Amino acid sequence: MQEDGGNNTQLYLINRAAQLNKKIFLKNSINRDWEDIAISTGPVAGKNYIYLADIGDNNAAYSTACFYRFEEPDQTKDTITTIDKIEFVYSDGARDAEAFLVDEATKDIFIITKRDTKSLVYKLAYPQSTSTINTAILVTTLAYNGVVSAAINTSGTEMIIKTYTNLYYYKKAANIAIDKALQTNYTLLSYQQEPQGEAISFANDNTGFFTLSEQFGSIPQQL
Repeated sequence: MQEDGGNNTQLYLINRAAQLNKKIFLKNSINRDWEDIAISTGPVAGKNYIYLADIGDNNAAYSTACFYRFEEPDQTKDTITTIDKIEFVYSDGARDAEAFLVDEATKDIFIITKRDTKSLVYKLAYPQSTSTINTAILVTTLAYNGVVSAAINTSGTEMIIKTYTNLYYYKKAANIAIDKALQTNYTLLSYQQEPQGEAISFANDNTGFFTLSEQFGSIPQQL
């Protein structure tokens, strides 16, 4: 997990009881407004990569946003030094976003906005440049807004899009791109709503999912 904007550039490894096991520091990075995180495929076949999204922009005022991408570390690591920065602009102006998905098959990144009347989905096609500014292209629109997190399961066949109040569950066929799958029918899932709930993830064994909140006033985070 990661903290929101303005906090330290570090990741937190927690267990299923929400107990902290490890902190890992990220060098050469800035936590302007980190919003979401995912594990997926990347440039080197057979390796897992962490994607960290610095895409929050409450006032749609920033000229660019970015993803940090690096190999998934083992638990002996204290510091990550080799990090790719994928900087990008939106094709039609700045947006506030808090959620994204990575297609494991194509390595394309799909960014989902929060504050638009209906949430917009933009695509950063692979291979994303780490030396020039990329352009995220609008590919579809959702039927709802307020998206704060998104997750895809390890087999790439199920997706959940989270707002503060709802979980939208989608099936995804292997040969269908994420943006096309998001145009199909969804099911609303029941879940225990938490205060300021801004994160969701599938369990590694696909037996369920986790939601996580930010600290809300005097109420601590809840997993």
